[in-house]
Amino acid sequence: MALDLGNELVLRGVPETGEQGQQPLMLLQGIGNVSVYLTTSCRTGVCNVAVFEVLGKAQVIASGTASVQPGLTVLKANLDISRVNSGHYLLGIPPPGVGWSYHPP
Repeated sequence: MALDLGNELVLRGVPETGEQGQQPLMLLQGIGNVSVYLTTSCRTGVCNVAVFEVLGKAQVIASGTASVQPGLTVLKANLDISRVNSGHYLLGIPPPGVGWSYHPP
């Protein structure tokens, strides 16, 4: 499964302004290899990816490896969301030297 987060200017879901953005990314329930496409400004090497409840509690955390490919950084991880209930969550990826950076999947 691939999640494209490479364009930071793309709004997903309905932002607080009430404007309609692109549809949220959908994660299929189960265990799967996930490729997350990030901007080239993201760090490379081993890093974490997590699925958070909107109120901040992590449901799943996995480690993966990010590498630079032409025009983007690709983070590959094995994410087990088989026990996560359906709903709205945030995808968290920590940039270098900062806490979690959240993306609505």
